[in-house]
Amino acid sequence: MNARHHLRYPVPSGLRRAMLPVLLASAAAAQPAPEVRRQIENDVWIPLMRASVAFDAEGFLAVQSNDLIRVSVDAGEVYGRDRYQREIREGFPRARARGITRKNEIRFLQRLASDSLAWETGYFRSQVRMPDGEERVRYTRFEMVLRKEDGKWRILVDKDTADEGKITEAMFRAANPPVDCRLQSVECRV
Repeated sequence: MNARHHLRYPVPSGLRRAMLPVLLASAAAAQPAPEVRRQIENDVWIPLMRASVAFDAEGFLAVQSNDLIRVSVDAGEVYGRDRYQREIREGFPRARARGITRKNEIRFLQRLASDSLAWETGYFRSQVRMPDGEERVRYTRFEMVLRKEDGKWRILVDKDTADEGKITEAMFRAANPPVDCRLQSVECRV
């Protein structure tokens, strides 16, 4: 049985051949050009990662859209920017005061963009050193919807999950590194 018989409404072969260049062109257009990826990394990922490891709440929140939607899969919650700001503004100073240090890395599974919207998914690797010297590594899978606002990319939807601890170092390493090498390992000791 060939694949055409699996279609509910078969497409004539001539039409399929005619549509192939259109489909390939549209798929290629969805992949962000290197300059768009760099702009997204400069506007969002580099400031976000630097602020995260420095426990800089205002720097971290600066890359968020005013219309932010936060999806915490593990907590089973969806909420907006106001609550997210409170959590970050309370949590970051506590971590810094306790003497916690953090090193972050990011890898991408897929990156799609138009002129004003982008969708990016991948993994974060966060290595935390507690005040007693204990080190903890946590992996999360993220999905972000970004929107260009006043010429800058901002996070519109921030979704993440630890997938019940099923994300491994091998899965993280198999994903694509960022364009900008400054994102391959971000570390800061406060």
